Amino acid sequence: MALSLRTQILIPLALTIGVALIATVAISQQAISGQKQVAKVVSSAIDAKSLTQLTFSHFNQINALADGFLSMTTFTPKAQVDSELSAIDAKLQSTIAALAGNDLSDDVKTQVAALNGLYAEWRGAMRIVLGLDQSAAVPTMEKLERVTTDVTAKLAELGGLVDTSALASVEHTGEEVRSALLIDAVAVFAFAMLMALLAVATAIRVSRPISALTEAMNKLAGGDLDITLPAAKGAVETTAMINAVEVFRHNAVEKVQLEALASEDRTASELTREAGRKAAESAAERLQQATSGLAMGLKHLAAGNLEFRLNDTFADEFEPVRQDFNHSLEQLGEVLGRISQ
Repeated sequence: MALSLRTQILIPLALTIGVALIATVAISQQAISGQKQVAKVVSSAIDAKSLTQLTFSHFNQINALADGFLSMTTFTPKAQVDSELSAIDAKLQSTIAALAGNDLSDDVKTQVAALNGLYAEWRGAMRIVLGLDQSAAVPTMEKLERVTTDVTAKLAELGGLVDTSALASVEHTGEEVRSALLIDAVAVFAFAMLMALLAVATAIRVSRPISALTEAMNKLAGGDLDITLPAAKGAVETTAMINAVEVFRHNAVEKVQLEALASEDRTASELTREAGRKAAESAAERLQQATSGLAMGLKHLAAGNLEFRLNDTFADEFEPVRQDFNHSLEQLGEVLGRISQ
């Protein structure tokens, strides 16, 4: 189906604008999504850091409280010791559980699980040493101190891992966002290039028949009727112009043919007139010959010369007249000869 020039130009333009708007929205959404991802990672990192510090603080509190009970020289009710330790223990286990549910990284979760195991070991040994729980084997103070050192070291290790994981997660998320935006930008650029090629192809498709049509018009204006017009296809306007030029060319050919026929008619008329003139001159000449001959014969007859004869042959249409004249003279001579005898 033929399309108008306006349609052929507007289609690539509309597609370009539409895709540009879609790409803008997509890139904006991608950027917003990337910001949300980065914000989520940063939030997880902050939460992990805060929970790690809070866990460290709670452990220092419960460890100091246990050391205080172990170093007391006065009697403290068992229920009071259990109550005070349980209160801090509940807070500590709550922070460890929250830290285990943090999505910062799998390495952090692994270290939190290891910390939870060490703390459980420390808590069990501490409660046995304080006499809060019964056990067949009572841990030594040396073991309690070793486990305390392990928990403290694990907390310190966890704090460093949280910082490293937070930085790595932020960088990784930022790289993913940059990659996604780059892919979107490349896609937009590729489509823009495609639309540019489409626009160039449209311009060539539109301008090529127009250039050929212009050349044909120049030749036609110069009198060259043997021109080849481009095929009447493509844009509606171009097809209409080609058809119009074809009408002009056809009319010009007909005009030339009519002028040639008129020229032939004029030539034929001139030839006919010339032939008629020559025929008239010839007839007049023949008539003059016959008239002159007869006048001469009549002159001799008037002079009494009956021996005179018209010997020069007349034209075909006057030859019978000459013969009749000569025959008449012969008869007249015979009659006069008989009379004179």
